[in-house]
Parts: sequence; structure tokens; C-alpha cells
Amino acid sequence: MEILEVFEECKRRHGCDITLTIVSSLKKDNYATKETEEDIKIARARIHENSDWINYYGYLPNHKALDLMRSAHIGLLPTYSDTYGYSMLEFQAAGCPVISTDVQALPEINNNETGWLIEIPKNRSGEAVSSTKEERNQVRRAIIRGLTGAISEIMEDREIIAAKADAAVRHISDHHSPEEYSRRLGEIYQHALL
Repeated sequence: MEILEVFEECKRRHGCDITLTIVSSLKKDNYATKETEEDIKIARARIHENSDWINYYGYLPNHKALDLMRSAHIGLLPTYSDTYGYSMLEFQAAGCPVISTDVQALPEINNNETGWLIEIPKNRSGEAVSSTKEERNQVRRAIIRGLTGAISEIMEDREIIAAKADAAVRHISDHHSPEEYSRRLGEIYQHALL
């Protein structure tokens, strides 16, 4: 909902030339956001009302989702909860910087050099503080502020996308290379056998 609200406002107030692509089942998930069936209905209606600039897919095979990532300029993961952020790694590997929150392990993958990191209220474990309605509203407001700030920065300087995309690809190469991971794992096994 925060993404829809920010992008609708950007289109309405500033006439931003944006195409938003959403890949989501839009199923109710009470884990972190506590949305209701009514919230899902509202989201679907807003997507439908803006179908001239929102492309919606309820499901895509992985290879098609990866194709979309490769054609995107910015990835979005402004989540209340995500244990590791594999979709963010896939975006970055495709040369696409990501706007994400700073929950759980996400700051290990994303930062303000490789993308945009939205600070939200968290507990000592790095989980969003979202048990009560007011806490969820605080997280919601922080995400809206962060998304608005990142989109404004991008609209003012489109070159920032290329700089962050290059940094994201370097980050993947330096820290998430399957070849390097395999080599290091092999060294661990070799050392264990000695």
C-alpha cells in the first residue's frame, strides 16, 4: 500500500513518468503488516484504476520475473519483514539498484551506495516494531517518507541510477559470487580434511 500511495502521489502531484510493475499474489499475510481482506480489495482496485501505468502480475515463472528485473530501473523491497532478501540480490545482479527497508538482514545486502535504505523503527533483533496498530502506522509513515525521498532524489538526478547500479553489481561480484562462494566452501572442506 505504501508503494501505491507514494507512486500515485508522484504521478498526481508531479506528473512523474513512472511505470510500476508489481509481481505479487496479493494474498493476505498477517505476519507483519496485519492487512485485512478489505486492504487487499483496496490495493487491487487502486492497481486496476491505474492500469495505464501499473503492470500487475499475480504470478510469473522465475525466468520471466528475472527478465522483468533486467528491464527495470529500480527494484522495490520496502518490507516490514524479510529474512534475507533474495529478490534484492536478483535485482542487484541484474544491475538494478533497490529501495528497501533496513530490517533483519537487508542492510547486509543493501545500503545507500548500492541502492536506497529506508530506516524504520526496529527492535534489538533488527525486526520492525509492528505489534500494535500505532507501531505499524509508524513503520508505514517511515516507509512512505523513505520512498518519497528516494523517488524525489531519482527524479532530480536520473544519473544516480547508473552509479548505484554499478555499485550493486560490484557488491554482488564481491560478496555474493557463486564461484567465490564455491571456492571458499572448498577451502573450508579442504582445511577440515587436513
